[in-house]
Amino acid sequence: MTTVPLTGAILSRGVIIKGSVKFRTELVIDGNVEGTIESVGRLTVGKNAHIRGPIKAKSVTVHGTVEGDLTASERCELRSGCRLRGEIEAPRLVVDQDATFIGSAKIAIEDNLFAPHFHRNGAQRNGVTESEHEPLRTS
Repeated sequence: MTTVPLTGAILSRGVIIKGSVKFRTELVIDGNVEGTIESVGRLTVGKNAHIRGPIKAKSVTVHGTVEGDLTASERCELRSGCRLRGEIEAPRLVVDQDATFIGSAKIAIEDNLFAPHFHRNGAQRNGVTESEHEPLRTS
């Protein structure tokens, strides 16, 4: 079940938007969007949502389907049952066990996204947590 924001807006199931979506605080999308989504706020992609295009927001939680690159300045969450095909760039990434993610992820500190970071085994990876095109394992 998608959480309804207290201070934001909802694009409900059955709504189709082609073009840009911009908002300030919170938005839940449970319909279809083909185009860019930009915000300084929090986006929730509902279970029925299908997004085709890039997303840039402060925080993004995905329950539905996203086909496009996702950039979050604070946090990205891929919830159980979601599907994401694209690149992720965020300082924090949460991936549930049954999430599907095909692409690459760059996990970096917000102030210094391109500073060298180290992989779990100590190898320098320049902010990339998994190699390009390698599926993310959530077991």
